[in-house]
Amino acid sequence: GTYHICAVRPDGTLACFGSNGKGQCEVRGDVGPVAAVSAGSHHTCVVKGDGTLVCFGDDSHGQCTAPADLGPVRDVSAANLHTYVLKANGSLVCFGLSAPKIPPNLGPVVAVAAGRDHTCVVKYDGTLVCFGLNDNEQCNVPPGLGPIYCGCGEMRSLPRSRLVDMSSSRRLQPANDTFIESAVLAC
Repeated sequence: GTYHICAVRPDGTLACFGSNGKGQCEVRGDVGPVAAVSAGSHHTCVVKGDGTLVCFGDDSHGQCTAPADLGPVRDVSAANLHTYVLKANGSLVCFGLSAPKIPPNLGPVVAVAAGRDHTCVVKYDGTLVCFGLNDNEQCNVPPGLGPIYCGCGEMRSLPRSRLVDMSSSRRLQPANDTFIESAVLAC
């Protein structure tokens, strides 16, 4: 976050510390186990192990108010005054103020990272797509970048043939195209 940080302990519990002026570090007792966490400017959002989204802290612009029909969540990226959520089905949802609009026909995504006024996603085919304010060319994906498969953490249910070791840019060679349930990818 801007002035706070959160970390998931090995037992799946959450610890947040730093500025707590809006309650962004006040971890509720029902939050764990934590599958993913993201600290925004003055709010924190957590994906629980069961796929439920929980946000706390500043909600003055709706950045903690997820749609009632959200359903299971795979990942979250909290930004300045908005939050992006990657649903279990690969679709992207955003709520809050001044969020960059999700491009039409984006298709399923496997990772999301929201900045103050721009957002980048990795589509299922490995294509990096960035959208929003582009005043510093932060949305200009370099031509020829190639497929991106890196979340610097856990990516669930990716086909083995689509995994790339980002530290060497080489495609991992599986025995077949079976799905894996969990892989820690090197960046």
